[in-house]
Amino acid sequence: MTAQRMRHRYRELLRDEIAQTVTNAGEIEEELRTLLGALS
Repeated sequence: MTAQRMRHRYRELLRDEIAQTVTNAGEIEEELRTLLGALS
C-alpha cells in the first residue's frame, strides 16, 4: 500500500513539473508519455 501511495505522489509531482514547461494543459499527457517512453 505504501509503494502505491508513493507512486501516486511521484506521478502528481512529475505532472506538476511538466505542467510548468508546457503552454496548455492538453500537452501534459503527451509530454508525460514521451518522457516515460524515453525512460523505458
